[in-house]
Parts: sequence; C-alpha cells; structure tokens
Amino acid sequence: MSSATTALQQKINQSAAQKTVAKEQALIEQTTDPIAKSYLQAKLKLYQWQNGLISGPQPVDPQAQANYTAFINSANQRDQRVVSTYNQHLMTQLQQYGKQYDAAVSGDNIAVAQQARTPTQLLQYNVQQAYNTNKAVYHALSNQLPTGQSSGNTTQNGTTPPPTVSTGSK
Repeated sequence: MSSATTALQQKINQSAAQKTVAKEQALIEQTTDPIAKSYLQAKLKLYQWQNGLISGPQPVDPQAQANYTAFINSANQRDQRVVSTYNQHLMTQLQQYGKQYDAAVSGDNIAVAQQARTPTQLLQYNVQQAYNTNKAVYHALSNQLPTGQSSGNTTQNGTTPPPTVSTGSK
C-alpha cells in the first residue's frame, strides 16, 4: 500500500471510531446505574485511546474501574450511614439535654423576668446551634479510578488519604 492509501485508511478508521464514540456516549448518558455507567465510560475511554482519538497513558481497564466503583460506592454508603446514625443520635441526645436544661433554669428565668425592668435575655439551650457545632459531615471518596495509578485518590506525595469525616465546628 502506498502512504496515501495508508493515510486514507487511517482517516476512514478514525472517522468510524468517532461515530462509534458519539453513539456510545449517547447510550452512556441514558445509563442510570453508577457501576454500569462507570464501566461503560472506562470502556469507551480505552476504545478512544486504542483508536488514537485521545493520547496519554493507557486508560484504566474497564473491569478494574467497575470493581473499584462498586467497592468505593459500597464503602461510601456504609460510612454515610454511620455518620447519619451518629448525627441522629447526637440530635436526640441534645434534645433531651435541652429539655433538662430548660427545666433546670426555669426558676431562674421566672425570677429574672419578674425583676427585669428592661427586656432581658432568658436562659435557654439552643439545640440547633449545639447540633451544628458537633454534627459530623462525611466527605465521600471519588469512585473514579485514577489513570496511571493503582487505586484511590492520591495526594501530591502519592499517598492515599482516607475518606474524611469532619465536625461542624471550625
């Protein structure tokens, strides 16, 4: 084959690959299952790389991406349940304490209110403020397997940080 024929064949193959990519992207957009969507996206990226439509290091194996996505989604759901349970328990405890506190200071509030000559702030427990200060917020891990790395999110020095849980206080 001449170089012109080879170039023409490459152009035809690339055009066909681009049409395939467009069709696959439309199908992926309709997919609602996150694991299936992740698998299809990884598979499409590998196809694009194999057909010269994208450059860079070889993309992640689609099955590895699907396995990683399933694992991380499961861990994120489990950890979110733990944090939600903690927050529900915290709110219950704060509400109970608030009732006890308000009952304990009611006598003082009555005395202050009877002796006040100007509007006076009475004692009361602010449950919502205490909750906002002490609640846990879960920051989930990304379910995308990074290209060129084994797994997980990585920091600048290459280590994998754990998922984070922070409290409402600063």
